[in-house]
Amino acid sequence: LHVLAGRIESRIQKFEERKIDATEAKQALEKAKTLVEDARVSLAEAKASVKNVLSGENPKDVFADAQKSVKPVVSHMKDAHAALVQSIVALKGNVSAEKNENAAPTE
Repeated sequence: LHVLAGRIESRIQKFEERKIDATEAKQALEKAKTLVEDARVSLAEAKASVKNVLSGENPKDVFADAQKSVKPVVSHMKDAHAALVQSIVALKGNVSAEKNENAAPTE
């Protein structure tokens, strides 16, 4: 997701250079970056939790505990992906609006 975020950030900069409003896309990108960072923190916590869980004796309980520790990571990543998609949609909307403004009226 970092690579995609970098590409979107580059595109936002190009839009701003062309004086196209990319505020909504920028906000969605920042939200995505925050969620990715939250996922990293959750992943580190999950790794530690899984190490502790693996020392348990009941495999069924161990698996359930490992699943619980990974769920926040998955949730953060899904939310980050949704925010990146939202950013892309906002940029596409701005491109469409610019094309409509620059289009010559037909009569």
